[in-house]
Amino acid sequence: MVYEYRRQPLKVAYITYKLLSTILVRVPYWVIRYAVKSGRPRRSWSLLRCIQANVLRDALVFGDIGTRTGFLVTGAHPTHVDIPKNPKVKSVWVQPTPQFIAGDLKTFAESAKVEPIRIPGYWFDEEGSDISISAAPTPGEKVLYYIHGGGFIAYSAHPRDLLAYLPKALIKSYPNFKRAFAIEYRLTSSLPNDFTNPFPAALLDALAGYAYLVNDVGFSPKDIVVAGDSAGGNLAHALVRYLVEATTLPGGIPQPPGALLLISPWSDMGTSHTEPTASVKTCLKSDILTDLDEGLFVHARSNYCGVLGFPSAANSNRYLSPASNHEDMPSVSFKGFPHTFVVAGDAELFVDQIRDLVNRMKQDLGEKVVYHEEPDAVHDYIGLEAWGPEGAKTRQEFGAWLSKVFSDNSVATSSST
Repeated sequence: MVYEYRRQPLKVAYITYKLLSTILVRVPYWVIRYAVKSGRPRRSWSLLRCIQANVLRDALVFGDIGTRTGFLVTGAHPTHVDIPKNPKVKSVWVQPTPQFIAGDLKTFAESAKVEPIRIPGYWFDEEGSDISISAAPTPGEKVLYYIHGGGFIAYSAHPRDLLAYLPKALIKSYPNFKRAFAIEYRLTSSLPNDFTNPFPAALLDALAGYAYLVNDVGFSPKDIVVAGDSAGGNLAHALVRYLVEATTLPGGIPQPPGALLLISPWSDMGTSHTEPTASVKTCLKSDILTDLDEGLFVHARSNYCGVLGFPSAANSNRYLSPASNHEDMPSVSFKGFPHTFVVAGDAELFVDQIRDLVNRMKQDLGEKVVYHEEPDAVHDYIGLEAWGPEGAKTRQEFGAWLSKVFSDNSVATSSST
């Protein structure tokens, strides 16, 4: 049952019970269970990593604690409603961009009765620097535009949030990154409320953040690297898809970015990758995510699709499920997409759909798409301390790839002029 312990004092009582039972009962049980390598989810995992994976599975949004209490889902993070007062946090109100909403995006928004609004955005400076908010880019500077994960129902872009580790770490991966910008897009509600902020509310917000970087801060689109993890990866893809398709639309919509980073992207919100042999089932014992067909995942998918309908829209909408293999999905094109780096762990639930996404992208983009799949790594491992060495190695590969992409682009630009 979802949120059965959402009210006090039941919430505190259940969280306390889970904490004590984990320390006193479950950890000792796991030590015994995983003492022999043959009994571990992955033979390469250490005993400590097995325990860490189990704790993360329980503690994160879609785990037992989040599902039963709403902890880390409801009221635990900053939202789009306001900017928490903190003098050490660099924040800005991003204005809506109704003038850039056209084509299919306008149709989706009108169907869902979703309108653009002003939303918070947060700046992350590289370590040791202090760049003024909205300062114009310096020569050669690239900017990371980060879109956070959380299943569209949780977490925040705020620099004090759990997921803030990722943009901070990614800045260090490439010398021409001096800062990152993260947008506080609208989350869709989950139980016990009726759905709010369905698709494409988050996409309208992501578009506004991108337009802010181009039109207010002054970054050239080719100097922007759009990045997202998990649901943020889904949204990063949707943003770039709209920018690519909008190049044929009137209204001065900004051009697509110079590069795209997708980290464990949720690439199929529908039902075409949920068969018993798919990774969403076979990796249940190894990943930190829980079953997509149970608990909060069910409500996240349904609420995000909103009036467009689940699973019909999730199976057939190229913005929601670019990797969908459902018979209702028309052919999905990636022509015009920028250079793209995709990351996944082969122990995660989404790995099958991510592989299909990459194969589909390579059909149109060829060598412009680079795929890094880390053996025995879980969902979003690149931002998890438990997978620190693997994450650091992947971020280093991403930085080297970016150096080559922008070097190649510079050569191409020089040759053309």
